[in-house]
Amino acid sequence: MTDPIADLLTRMRNGLKARHEVVSVTNSRLKRVLLDVLKEKSFINDYSVNEKENKIEVRLKYVGGRKKIPAMLELKRVSRPGRRIYVSSRNLDQYVDSLGVSVLSTPLGLMTALEAQEKKAGGEVLCTIG
Repeated sequence: MTDPIADLLTRMRNGLKARHEVVSVTNSRLKRVLLDVLKEKSFINDYSVNEKENKIEVRLKYVGGRKKIPAMLELKRVSRPGRRIYVSSRNLDQYVDSLGVSVLSTPLGLMTALEAQEKKAGGEVLCTIG
């Protein structure tokens, strides 16, 4: 697997389309930190790590009661291994003004574009979630 973040986003996107409650992905520190950001912003219910099988079980979030409308309508990978997208702290406006949340990898760690703008930190734009 060359792009673990794209794999995580694709598994979550497919799980949401199929109305699954839980999706399983391989374990990595970067994925856990990204899932922490998604949990903090209420895009997922929770996740648990199974160290024995080296898997992460992500509990997807739905709204709307019985209709099961996904909490995340769009999961998009921005920066890819073949084309990295970096943004300075002065140019974060296009990622902050979007309807969803943009996640950046900064020298201060993974954070949303709004948090990065407040801390005046730029970095690599990993994904946008809306």
